Amino acid sequence: MGFMDFLGGGIVEAVGKVADDLITSDEERAEKENEKLKADLQYKTEMRKFDVAETKAYLEDKQSARVMNSNLTSSKDWLVRNTGSLLAWFVIIGTFALDYMVAFEGLKEAVGDKEVLMFILGSMNTYTAGVISFYFGSSKTEADMKRVS
Repeated sequence: MGFMDFLGGGIVEAVGKVADDLITSDEERAEKENEKLKADLQYKTEMRKFDVAETKAYLEDKQSARVMNSNLTSSKDWLVRNTGSLLAWFVIIGTFALDYMVAFEGLKEAVGDKEVLMFILGSMNTYTAGVISFYFGSSKTEADMKRVS
């Protein structure tokens, strides 16, 4: 075996290896496609498991809130039963009083730092919206829409 035979065989072998790497058969392509589909299906299955676990945790949280509210409303102590309602009334009345003073009594001009007043006013209005949402609630459909988005 001469040098030319060695060189010729080595080049042919190297070119053949590169060609094998670049050119795939139909069976190899189908096998790779099956592997991709299998990995995609496994990913979707795992994501679905996470979705189920999240929904289960959400429902357990809702149930624990219902149980707590049921325990509070069935209490014999008047203050325990009505603390939430009293706080809700305090927030709503306080917000309306502050809104009235800002709108009609010129409270903005009397207060030196208007940004702080507007921050407090915005916070109180947000709390009032939360109280109203709690007592008058939103539908289950709206809650589902919020969870999806």
